[in-house]
Amino acid sequence: MHRELRRSVGSLHDVNLQRVDRMTMRHGLEARVPFLDTEVIDVAQAAPSTFYPT
Repeated sequence: MHRELRRSVGSLHDVNLQRVDRMTMRHGLEARVPFLDTEVIDVAQAAPSTFYPT
């Protein structure tokens, strides 16, 4: 799961972000993606990938 999430985040610029950019530009909008800040991504990827229910 961790490997797939890293791959997914690493390849966002190839398809998904281009799609968002083109769709918002087409409609005269500007998209904001605060969760793509590199510091936020680093913190999220440093979190353990296992879950232990309490």
